[in-house]
Amino acid sequence: MSLYYAQEEAYRVLRTLGSTEGSLAARLTAAFVSNFDNLAAEAGKGNSGLHPSLVVDLLALYEEIQSVEPPNESPTENVILATFSLLDEAELTAIAEQMVLLCVETMQTQGENGWSLEAVRD
Repeated sequence: MSLYYAQEEAYRVLRTLGSTEGSLAARLTAAFVSNFDNLAAEAGKGNSGLHPSLVVDLLALYEEIQSVEPPNESPTENVILATFSLLDEAELTAIAEQMVLLCVETMQTQGENGWSLEAVRD
């Protein structure tokens, strides 16, 4: 799609992290499953209008999260939640901080197809 779509997904990641109830692992799971994976996929297409180093960082974080192996006997069907449940609070906080920084940088990217935060105000 475009820069617009990438920025919209980044905004939704931030909203989910900030407005979803539950533990940090649960909020990260909700943000990852509902929007961060879409943002990474859009960035990976190469036509998002994002700076190449931002794309590399987005994809690296996506791969880092995907690379954690949850236990086979995990009681949940959600692999991402099982993955985040393995991490301690410091690791979860580091991932959340990195996710927020990448999303803010995505939101700050300028371009003719950019998304306007002002458009979501009532």
